[in-house]
Amino acid sequence: MINLDQVKQSLQQNDLEIESEKIIQNGIQLRIKNCGCLRIYWRKDGRMTIDLSQIKPSCLPQLNGILTRVDPEKINLSAENDLEIQRRILDHLPDDPKVILPAIGSDEAGKGDLFGPLVVAAVYVGKTEYDHLGKYQLKDGKLLSAKRVLCLSDQIKSLCEYSLAVVEPKDFTGVQNMNRLLEDLHARCINEVLGRKESLIAIYDDFGAKNLKERLKNHRDLTVLGFKKAERNLAVAAASIVARGEFLSWIDRASSHYGKRIPLGAGQKAIEFAKGFLKDYGLKELGKIAKMSFSSLQDLISMKSD
Repeated sequence: MINLDQVKQSLQQNDLEIESEKIIQNGIQLRIKNCGCLRIYWRKDGRMTIDLSQIKPSCLPQLNGILTRVDPEKINLSAENDLEIQRRILDHLPDDPKVILPAIGSDEAGKGDLFGPLVVAAVYVGKTEYDHLGKYQLKDGKLLSAKRVLCLSDQIKSLCEYSLAVVEPKDFTGVQNMNRLLEDLHARCINEVLGRKESLIAIYDDFGAKNLKERLKNHRDLTVLGFKKAERNLAVAAASIVARGEFLSWIDRASSHYGKRIPLGAGQKAIEFAKGFLKDYGLKELGKIAKMSFSSLQDLISMKSD
């Protein structure tokens, strides 16, 4: 029979604090700090069954790895699949998006930048994907260096189901409602991921969407959740990085094409670059790399016309 102390020692060696333990029918329950309850049942053949159904999804990959190393031949891990975990989460929906996994996450990049496209990405993160991505401590792509974003984006795309939508600067002409455009792009990306990976939950970084849920109503079992600063959720953080990576790659290609480093953001540096670019290349070329609907560019064009 497996020694319980061996299991407890393995947990503690991996910085998992056991807050309490109690006897349950045919076994024992260990409450692990920030993870939930781990239930261990012993069987007559000397094997043990470990029930992970009360463990938070974010802790499952780490616990799986720890427990199977104790004695894989004598331990049977009873864990839910992604959809079962999602159903349990939806029964008691948390307020913190960080713990709502598995899920499809969606986010955008380039919305506030004077130059470059608007990019939206959706990424699915389940137990398997978390097992690989959890160690990277993903966060909002805007908070990471360009080099780090591009590296992580490649890894995420190799591990996860994802979708991208890119609106070129020249296609912003005539856009009257940015939120409506974002709703279209988020819905498109989430739909494409759902076509390849079943999910009951989609989370997006809330940009003021009013109709996104309506645009996804064909997926009757899908719960769509919007949160401020939703990048706390690993799936949304992954989507943020993939979208940012695509945006930065576009900027790199355009900079190489014109032999000038195109600045990020919409501050004075970007405006000064636009002035010089307009003088050197003209209005038509500027429209290929800049969002001409921005008021700062409209003012610049008006000044040139006067």
